[in-house]
Amino acid sequence: HSLWQRLPEDIRLSPDTYLATNSPQGPWWILGWAERVPGVDEVLPAPLPPYRVLTGLADNFGRTLRYQRAADGEYSGNITGVTDGAGRRFHLVLTT
Repeated sequence: HSLWQRLPEDIRLSPDTYLATNSPQGPWWILGWAERVPGVDEVLPAPLPPYRVLTGLADNFGRTLRYQRAADGEYSGNITGVTDGAGRRFHLVLTT
């Protein structure tokens, strides 16, 4: 399908990526595993979690956003950065 071909090849061919959409025209939500820092007493390699989290977004023009999550600390598991398809990185800061 021509719409499928508009997705970047690394997304289409990744065995570790799930895609979800509510329309064949997109956008497609990219689901994968969040990185995390294992505990000091964990046996490695740690098993993969039973669920996947939002790791990116792609539209039908091939534009992508990749989300970075904090691997440890106060914001562990939360999105703290975004990289766009041009490679620009944006750091997200929580202010109250």
